[in-house]
Amino acid sequence: MHKLVKYLEDENIKHADFALKLGISKKHLSQILNYKTGVSLPLAGKIKDATKGKVTTDMIFDECLKVNKESA
Repeated sequence: MHKLVKYLEDENIKHADFALKLGISKKHLSQILNYKTGVSLPLAGKIKDATKGKVTTDMIFDECLKVNKESA
């Protein structure tokens, strides 16, 4: 499970609300959560800030690398 999905579930935050907080569309957030698209460094920083450091940039990029290795 994506670390960000777990954070949103644990904090009871709706995807639409979190996407708005990040300044991205709900569709874009959904694509990130479903490993359909990557995350830029600036967006990873916004996610880290929005989660008060509970989801770090390292966590995000490590998950992306893991998924990419498994699909290769």
